[in-house]
Amino acid sequence: YIIHYDANGNYLNHFGGHGKGEDQFECCHGITVDYRSQTPTLLITSRSANCFKRFTLDGQYIETVSLPSCYICRPVIKNGKLYFAVIVTQDWGTYDGMLAILDENNKVISMPGGSKPLYKENQLIPAVYDQETFLNPHDVCIDDDENIYIPQWNSGKTYPMKLIRV
Repeated sequence: YIIHYDANGNYLNHFGGHGKGEDQFECCHGITVDYRSQTPTLLITSRSANCFKRFTLDGQYIETVSLPSCYICRPVIKNGKLYFAVIVTQDWGTYDGMLAILDENNKVISMPGGSKPLYKENQLIPAVYDQETFLNPHDVCIDDDENIYIPQWNSGKTYPMKLIRV
């Protein structure tokens, strides 16, 4: 569930819950307020369903952004782009994660650590891990120069990585 409180910590409402309904989640694993349009919305991860779900600020379902085979981590928005780690694409027993960057229309424009994003009939074709860049990327942080910092989960005690914008 997403539980909504006011600034003083008073309960306002809750929504979602576990399930396959359009307004439910399968592993709700991150949330952000999306200010990219005139009306702010909530963008919430439904990791096991390979999608983000968009809601009004008071919890009314708006849409689903499908990302086939992408087990999504926390969404981060910076300068109009949506960034997130894909911890795994096929097999939780091996390393096959990558990052994803979407434009303001929720179209994937880059997948560092994976194949070039391809669409067929407006549907994203599942990306293929490059077998070398990341282990299990679990989050992204973007600094003011748009460098990307990537911590990795259960990855043999690796240090976080930094991708420098060129």
